[in-house]
Amino acid sequence: MQLQLRKREITLLQTWMDRLIADQITSPNPRFDGGALCPSCLHFHGRVIDSIYPLMTLADLTGDERYRISAERFFIWGNNLYCDDHSYYNDAQQTWNKTTIFFAQSLELALTEHGQILSPQVYDTWITRLREISRWMFDNFTKSDSANTNYHAACAAAMAMCGQFLNEPRYLERARELAEFCQEHITKDNFLFGEGNPRDFITAKGCYSVDVGYSLEETLPNLLEYAVTMADEKLYARLVHVGQTYLHFLLPDGGMDNSFGTRNFKWTYWGSRTSDGALAAFTRLSQRDAAFGSAVDAQLTLLERCTHDGYLYGGPDYAAHGEEPCLHHLFTHAKVLAACIDEPTAKRRLGKATQLLGHWHFDAVNTSVWRTPLVYASITATDYAHFEGGHSVGGVMGMLWHRAYGPILASGITDTTSREPLNTQLSRRKESLVSSAWRWSYHEKGQDYSNVYDLMAQMVTDKTGAAVYFNFANKHFERLPGARGQIRYELLDNRITWRLRTSVAKPITLILPICKRENWQFIQKDNGVRITKGETQLVISSSASLKCVKPGFALAPGFELCVLYFELASNANESLTFEVTPAHQN
Repeated sequence: MQLQLRKREITLLQTWMDRLIADQITSPNPRFDGGALCPSCLHFHGRVIDSIYPLMTLADLTGDERYRISAERFFIWGNNLYCDDHSYYNDAQQTWNKTTIFFAQSLELALTEHGQILSPQVYDTWITRLREISRWMFDNFTKSDSANTNYHAACAAAMAMCGQFLNEPRYLERARELAEFCQEHITKDNFLFGEGNPRDFITAKGCYSVDVGYSLEETLPNLLEYAVTMADEKLYARLVHVGQTYLHFLLPDGGMDNSFGTRNFKWTYWGSRTSDGALAAFTRLSQRDAAFGSAVDAQLTLLERCTHDGYLYGGPDYAAHGEEPCLHHLFTHAKVLAACIDEPTAKRRLGKATQLLGHWHFDAVNTSVWRTPLVYASITATDYAHFEGGHSVGGVMGMLWHRAYGPILASGITDTTSREPLNTQLSRRKESLVSSAWRWSYHEKGQDYSNVYDLMAQMVTDKTGAAVYFNFANKHFERLPGARGQIRYELLDNRITWRLRTSVAKPITLILPICKRENWQFIQKDNGVRITKGETQLVISSSASLKCVKPGFALAPGFELCVLYFELASNANESLTFEVTPAHQN
C-alpha cells in the first residue's frame, strides 16, 4: 500500500509539473522568459519560483533533464523580483516580501535533497542566493513581527533548515525563538491561532483567530519541520495532539471544514488557495497515529479529483462551472507533494485507522462537531470576526456532509467581497456568483439583518443536536432590538431536521444554498426539492413556502449550488428537513 501511494504521489506531481513546464514562457524579454502566466489571474505569480524544489525532485527521480532545466529557468526568472535587500517581492507590483521565507525553504530542500544533479556553477549560484536570503530572514524577521502566525512557523523551520545546512548557529537560535513564539499560540485545546487581526485577541466568548486551512497547510507542517530538524521531541509530541484535534475537521473524502475559519475567503475545500498543503505533515504524523495515514490517502484522492488537464483547480466544481485554473494552487502544493516523495517509505505508517465518531465542542472556536458513520455536521457560534462579511457566526450549521451525497452545506464567506486580490480569483460568470453561506434574511430601514452576523448568539449542544438562540444583526454586527430567532438542530444518520422560530412581525426569507452540480437531476416538488446524484437522492422539505430556486456558484469553497428561497411567516414556527436515501426510493 505504501508503494502504491507513493506511485500515485509521483504520478500527480509529474502531471502538475508537466503542465507547469508547458506553461513556462520562452521569450527574448528577460522579464518574461522563464516565468509562467496564470490562466486565471493573467499575471505572473512570483511564488512560482518555489517550484524549483518539486522540479528538482522529479529531475533526480526520473533522470529527465526537462525538470532540472525548468527549475533553473524559474530561478533565473525570479531575479525579476529579487531586491537589493536580498528579499523577493511576492509579486512584481506588491511590496509584500515575507514569502521570501517559503522560497528559502524550497531552495534549501532543492540543494540538500537534489543539489548533486546541478552543475558546480549553478550550485554555487543557488547556495550564494540561499546565504543572502537567510541573512535577510535573520535580520528582518523576529518573534515581534506583526505577520500572521503561519509566517513565524515558516521562518522557524527555514532558519532551522538553513542554520544546519549553512552551519550558522545564530540561525538555529532564531529558529528556537520563533518556535517558542508559535507554541505560545497553541490553545489549551490544541488549536493553532494567530490568523486574524488583531492576531492575539481573545473574544468575550473566549474565541481565537483560528483558520483550519492555514493551520493544516502552513503552521502545523512548518512546526513539524522545525521539530524534526532540531530533534525537538517534546514539541513533536505536542504537535501530534494538535494534529489529532484538527482531524475532527477533516472529512472522509479529504475535504476540510473551514466554514468557521477566519480566512475562509481562501477556502478551496481541499485546503486554502495559496498555502503549501497538509500531505507532508499528515505523512509524518502517520508514524505516530494511523489516522493520519488515512488522511493522506483521502487528501491525495481529493487533489487527484480536482486536477484537470494538469491543473489543480480551486475547488471541486471549478472545472465543471467553466472557471479557469490558478497556477498558484499547483506549484505550492507540488512543493509538499515532493516532500512526501522524498520522505523515506519506511517511515510511513498507513494501517487502517479507527473511524472518528461522536460529538465534541471546542471552546477555542465555540464550535461543535458531530460525526456518525454517515454524517458530518458542524455548528459555530464563534464571536471572532476577522472582518465584516467574513465567515458565518450566529449558530450556523456551517458544514453538513453525508457519506452517500458528499457536501450538502458548505458555508463560505457571508458576503462575496474581494480579499487579497492577487491571491484570489474573479469569475466572468458574475450573474451566478453567490455566497454559499445559508442565512435568514430580514430587511428593515434599508438594511439587511441576518443570523450570520450575530456575534452574541448562544448555543447549547448535546450528542443529538443543538439549540441556538440569536438576534438578527446587520453586517456591522449591530443587533436589531427585539428581532430574535431560535433554531433546534436534530441529527440522525439519514435525516437532519431544523426547527425554526422567530419573533419578527414581518415575513423572513430563508436563503439555503445546497451543493449541487448543474447536471445533477433536480425536481421541485411542493415546498421542497429532490436532487439525484448517481444512486443517491437528497430530499429537502419544509413547512415554509418555497418561493423560488436559482442556480449559483461559490468561489469559496468552490461548489456549484442550487439556492432555495423559503418564505417564513411573521412570528414563524417552521421546520426544515434534509433526508438522504437511495435514488430508487420515492
